[in-house]
Order: sequence, then structure tokens, then C-alpha cells
Amino acid sequence: MTVEQRETIDYLGANPSAGTVTLFLIEARPWTASAEQMQQLNDKLVTYRAFVTEGKLAKGWPALAGMPVTIEVRCAGEPPVAVMAHLNHWGQRLLEDGIALDVSIPPPGHTGGVILPESPS
Repeated sequence: MTVEQRETIDYLGANPSAGTVTLFLIEARPWTASAEQMQQLNDKLVTYRAFVTEGKLAKGWPALAGMPVTIEVRCAGEPPVAVMAHLNHWGQRLLEDGIALDVSIPPPGHTGGVILPESPS
């Protein structure tokens, strides 16, 4: 998955024992910081923010309602300075909504353990 798929939530993970929710935003392509990639990233972050703030997360997964949410941007490689500046700006905006933003770069070949709770719909 990539930020090209602007209207989708890539993965949703929950840690019930910790009472937290993580929304994984995946960018599998190398970062170029091109205008197109930056716009795609921006649009994808708008989608993720709306998913939480407009109640779509709580409606789709009522058991997760009210849990702290983190958006984790998973990248194939180190984001360039321009991308990190953009993500830092978004991190500040999201904090105003009570949403944390993290960036992670898993080691090569590691996909990470993502738990996908079933939607009750």
C-alpha cells in the first residue's frame, strides 16, 4: 500500500490490554518529496484524521471508542527533510485532536505484527 490510495485506512491495530489504537499509514515507495507524493501524503492524513474525528472509527469498532489513537507512518526508507517537516506540522495539528503521530522504518524484510480487529458490521 502507498499514500496513493488516499481514501483508505491501510491497517488498524488495537492493543486492548494497553487500551490503545494504532492506525498504520504505509508508504512502501521510496520518498521523493515530489509535489505529487507530498499532496498524496497530505490527502491520506486528511482521511485518517477524519476517520477518527468524524466518528468512523467509533462507529465501525465500538469497543475501541474513546481509546487513545496513534497514526503510525510506516516507511520503506528514511523520509527526506521536507517530508519530515510536513509530518511534524501534521503531528502538531493532530495533537489538537488528541491524535498522536509517529514515523517508523521497519528493518528490511520486517512487516511488523499488525492486529486487525473485526468490524461488527
